[in-house]
Amino acid sequence: MLSMAEQINSVIQHYQRFLKQEVESAESDIVTALQATFELLAKLKHVRLYLSAKAETAVCEVPEVRLRQVFMNIILNSAAAGATSVKVAVEVCESKGEREAIIQIVDDGIGMEEDVLRLACDPFFSTSPRGVGLGLPISRQILLEYGGNLSIASTPGNGTTVTLRLPVLDAERELPANKTNRADD
Repeated sequence: MLSMAEQINSVIQHYQRFLKQEVESAESDIVTALQATFELLAKLKHVRLYLSAKAETAVCEVPEVRLRQVFMNIILNSAAAGATSVKVAVEVCESKGEREAIIQIVDDGIGMEEDVLRLACDPFFSTSPRGVGLGLPISRQILLEYGGNLSIASTPGNGTTVTLRLPVLDAERELPANKTNRADD
């Protein structure tokens, strides 16, 4: 019992440190971050990952490591929910003079009941016996820090769709010299 309390205290301290972090800015490409995440998750043999990018690049002001953390959290949740395929679509749209990337992560997992869906982004809420319940809250917080948002739609038995929206930079701006533009169709 004492060990469990220490573990919970450690998680709470980590979460509090996370919330107090200053927002750092670094340009990165959403498509490149997704491809790097897919490479890391290639070991998930029971889940097929698909990427459809309607834009060659979608450069935002979020450090790539934080983008990958968001993608990793959401895709791992899909795997934990029994998904056998996860499809990720990236599209850049213009609305009210603002450019934004819309990233939809769609899985064929078990889906969520309305009461679970309502709590999904609450800290420490998890339906997984080994879950801590910080993946979605941290992902949402990262997106909010950079002017984005996260929404979830789910139907029991039909999977879940997580939609991420992030402001993107003008198409004329280039990536930093150490980045390359890649897109899978």
